[in-house]
Amino acid sequence: MKFPDQHAVFGTHLRHLREARQMTQEALADEADLGRATIQLAEYGAKSPSLDTLLALSQALQISLLELLRIDGLTDHPLPRKV
Repeated sequence: MKFPDQHAVFGTHLRHLREARQMTQEALADEADLGRATIQLAEYGAKSPSLDTLLALSQALQISLLELLRIDGLTDHPLPRKV
């Protein structure tokens, strides 16, 4: 199942996170040990990143995976909270 709108929203979120850290796509790719094309495709919403890629991105951006995926408006369902 494809979710093109969500891919675009995630890509914009990823770009904002990267730019907030004053990183180029190449710098993020190097830090995450990924190809620059992987960053480009994710930011353009052209490809859905794998779990391994998401983990590498969160480590390279020095944020939690949850923070990387916490995007307003991406889903109608809030993330479950710990009780």
